Amino acid sequence: MTLHKNRVQFCHRLALVSAAVVGLNASQSFGADAISVANESRQPVTRHVLYVESNDARPNSNSIFAYGIADDGSLRQISGSPFATGGTGFVDPSFALGPFDNDQQLVMSRNLDTLFAVNPGSNTLTAFHVSPNGRLSLSLGWPTHSGGSTPISIGRVGNRLIVLNSSEDPAQAATAGAPNAQTIDILPGGFPLRRPLQVVDLPKESDPTQALTTNTGRFIFGTGFPAGGSIAAFERNPDGSIIPTDTVEPPTFNGTQALALGLWAHPKLPYLYAGLVNVNRLGVYRYNKAGKLSLVTTVADTGQGLCWLRVTPDGKWLFASNTGDNSVSVFDLRDPAKPVEVSRAVGGGAGGYYQIGLSPDQRHLYALEEETSTAAEGKSNKIHVFDFDQIKGRLSNDPDKTISLPVAANTRPFGLIIR
Repeated sequence: MTLHKNRVQFCHRLALVSAAVVGLNASQSFGADAISVANESRQPVTRHVLYVESNDARPNSNSIFAYGIADDGSLRQISGSPFATGGTGFVDPSFALGPFDNDQQLVMSRNLDTLFAVNPGSNTLTAFHVSPNGRLSLSLGWPTHSGGSTPISIGRVGNRLIVLNSSEDPAQAATAGAPNAQTIDILPGGFPLRRPLQVVDLPKESDPTQALTTNTGRFIFGTGFPAGGSIAAFERNPDGSIIPTDTVEPPTFNGTQALALGLWAHPKLPYLYAGLVNVNRLGVYRYNKAGKLSLVTTVADTGQGLCWLRVTPDGKWLFASNTGDNSVSVFDLRDPAKPVEVSRAVGGGAGGYYQIGLSPDQRHLYALEEETSTAAEGKSNKIHVFDFDQIKGRLSNDPDKTISLPVAANTRPFGLIIR
C-alpha cells in the first residue's frame, strides 16, 4: 500500500513538472498558466463565493469582484480578485430612471462551474470558468458580441442564454438601434453561437429591464421601466426563436397607475411576482401554458420603492429590496398566491439598494447599495450584510460586516450572485 501510494504521488508530481516544462518550451505565457493552474489546484475549496460586477466604464476595464463568505457571513476578497472581463461597463452621470434599473447582470450555469457577465459599454458578454476555490478564468471563445447594444440582463435555460440588449448606454446613443432579446447557444466546450433567427426586436425606447426565465415553463418575462411599467411575456421555442405571448399593465391604485420593475418567479409553481415600485406593493400573477398572465392579487409592502425580488429555492420566502428607504422586506410564501410580509430590516446607506442575494445555506442575505445620485458619490457602492432567521423569517442588519467596493470614481457596480 505504501509503495503504491508513493508511486502515485511521484507520478503526480512528475506530471506537473512535465506540463510546466513543456509549457515553458512552447511559450513563456503558456508555461506561466500551467504553473498557475497547478498552484490553484492546491488552494482550498471555498464553500460559498459572492460575485459582483464593477461595471467600470473605462475601455476594457470591466471586472468581477469575488468575495469568500465566512461562516459568520462576513466577506473577504479572494486571491486574484477582481477578474477582468475583457469588456467595458457603462455609466449614466445623469442618474436618470431607466439605464440602471435592471437585473441579472450575472448568471451561473446549472452546475455552477461557469459565470456569465454583461459588458454594456462594449456590447459583449463574458464567460468565466469557476474554480473550486472561487477564482475565475476566461473561457475560450469569450467575450462574444451580445447581438445588440447595451446588454444589461441574462436569462439562462439549459445550454442557452437569453440576452437583453436595452440600447440605453448614453455613450452609444447615436449608434444604438432598437432594444432586442437574443438567444445565444452554448456549444460543447462552452463556445458561444448566435443565430440570426434567434432574436426578437422590442419597441424603441421601451426601457426593458430584465430577461427572467423560469423553472416551470418555456417563458421569458420582462418589464419596461419607466416606459409604462408593463409586464411582457415571451415564449422560447425549441429552435431558440422567441415570440411575444402577452403584455399586461398593472392595476391602478387611488388614481395612480402602478409600474412594474423587478420580477421573480416561484421555483415550483406558475406564479410570477412583480415589484410595483411607485405604489409600494407586491404584485402576484399566474401564467398558463400559453404564456398568458392573469393578476391574482397585490399586497402592501411597508418599505419604500419596492424594486428587486428573490425567492428561496424551496419557494418558502420572498425577499424584496426597497430602494427608497434602503431596506429589505421578507414575505411568507406558504400560500404562494397570498404573500404575507413578516419582517423588514433597514440597512441604511447614502445610495440605493438594488440586487440582493441569499447565501446557499440561507443564513445570510446581501444587498448591493449602488450610487444613485451625486450626493452619494464616494459614500455608496457597498455590500450590506443581513443575518436571516429561516424559522421566523426575520432579517437583522449587521453593519460591522458592510464592505465598500474598491471601484474608480464615477463607477456604479451592479449585478450580485452567490455560488
